Amino acid sequence: MNMKRTLTAVMFGVLANATHATELTYHWQFGDGQTSNQVQPEYQYSTPGFYTVTLEVFDGQTLSYSKQHEVDAVTPLIKQFDIQVAQTVTQNQPTALIASLSTTSPLELDYQWHLPDGSKQAGDQISLSFTQTGAQEVTLVGLFSGRQVAQKSVVLNVQAASEQTDNRTTPDSDGNGTTSGSDDKTASGSDGNGTTSGSDDSSGGAAYWLLGICCFTLLRKKLRTSAMVR
Repeated sequence: MNMKRTLTAVMFGVLANATHATELTYHWQFGDGQTSNQVQPEYQYSTPGFYTVTLEVFDGQTLSYSKQHEVDAVTPLIKQFDIQVAQTVTQNQPTALIASLSTTSPLELDYQWHLPDGSKQAGDQISLSFTQTGAQEVTLVGLFSGRQVAQKSVVLNVQAASEQTDNRTTPDSDGNGTTSGSDDKTASGSDGNGTTSGSDDSSGGAAYWLLGICCFTLLRKKLRTSAMVR
């Protein structure tokens, strides 16, 4: 990792001109153990991090000025920081959320997820089930040595899960929860009162038998009367 920074005395509020002293000397400490005596040094950090740079300005042998400045050698390396997630998110179904990081040089971050219910999870990838439908915001924070260096938020549209009923009617259902088979049994030969044609046939057969008995009885009485007359 090459993080080049140009550090100037002007950046630290020091103007190196003859009005301040006949001879000024500069001493830079870059925070990683390296130093420089240049007025305007260019320095490359070999590893990412946050470094405290110290400038000391001497007038002869006397320290006339001293100041510190923090250099960020992390966030300039980040090209893209994003969240990868499926286009369709369904209620109560596991959804994978993945941190996506693109950098100009190798960089390792820690990840913290801020979830809609106020809880937090760590890791570059998590699986989450949303209990609520509608817009749900998830925020991903990138951390370097415990310090936030990147953040990304997404609003997910959580769709309701398909409703499934245990009591399903057959494909021939009449729409009232009864099947056509039961309707056909009632309708066939029905007299309109829920009785079937079979009941009508039984009543008709009994009437015929009763009529036959009556005719036989009358004929028998007539024969007896004729015999008595003779």
